[in-house]
Amino acid sequence: MNHASDPLPAMSPAGLHELQIVVDGVSEARALTDPDGNRVTLLPRANATIKTYGLEMQVNDPIRYTKFLTQALRFVEIAPNVFQHGDARIILHATNTPISSATDWRGPRFRYITLQVKHARAAFESALAAGVTLGEPLRELGGLVRFGFIRDPDGNLIEISERTSFTGRALP
Repeated sequence: MNHASDPLPAMSPAGLHELQIVVDGVSEARALTDPDGNRVTLLPRANATIKTYGLEMQVNDPIRYTKFLTQALRFVEIAPNVFQHGDARIILHATNTPISSATDWRGPRFRYITLQVKHARAAFESALAAGVTLGEPLRELGGLVRFGFIRDPDGNLIEISERTSFTGRALP
């Protein structure tokens, strides 16, 4: 989650529909909506089908999106329209409503997904070589993070991020 002190521009929602988080101390699923309209569901650890968190996405073409997740980003399909990478899951739902192509990652509601990686350059180059569309080129901030954006088949932004706090080493 990011915070902005200045007002954010009005933008239609991206295809990122609902965040699901597994938490201790919750006995049943609890659906919440934050002040920006983001849907968040807290799930009890005991009955959760996910380990940590999941993201439900509305997509225009699930077959095309499946190829994107499995071939370009190397997610594993564990059930129809359910994909896993590490402990995270993405759940796809087909929609006939056009998905808003995010023009900027700075805006209200869920605007993008972040994939933390150990080698941002290699992950970025691999995705682009697989035909993924560039969102914003890689850049570095203060020797602490290297990040850039790619776009999914519906135009949503996906951040590729290499943080020294995540990797435990300086940026190469």
